[in-house]
Amino acid sequence: MPQAKVLNEKEIRRVLLHVATKKHAARNRAMFTVLNLTGMRVGELAALRLSDVLTSEGEIREEVYLSAQMTKGSRGRTVVLSDKAQEEIKNYLQVRFKLKDLTPVTYTDTSRALFSSQKHPDRGFTPSTLAQHFHACVSWIKPSEVH
Repeated sequence: MPQAKVLNEKEIRRVLLHVATKKHAARNRAMFTVLNLTGMRVGELAALRLSDVLTSEGEIREEVYLSAQMTKGSRGRTVVLSDKAQEEIKNYLQVRFKLKDLTPVTYTDTSRALFSSQKHPDRGFTPSTLAQHFHACVSWIKPSEVH
């Protein structure tokens, strides 16, 4: 598998501006930002569930534990969510559930995918589909513009 592109700040801003013009902007912005800020792999991001990021009080966790089944090396690890990553996830969930306070979400099935897809709202994206999604988000940047 080819090495993923590393985007500079200008390219990141351009991708976020592009994402903002598309359907599911809040979700796509949150996915892109969390991936970019945490260094998670696409498969790890696809494996996240609501229960991984939401506390029982409806707050976004500061850390996410990735179980051995979720990681490439089959060794669990903890990922720190920066304030910005937490803010993006919260904004996305508020848009997704049309709620300001996320506490009611904790009364539902939190084993559902954090990032739902249209085709599989509960299961979410497969790692392959998510990788294709991200490729489409950045493929419009001309190679001469990528450093």
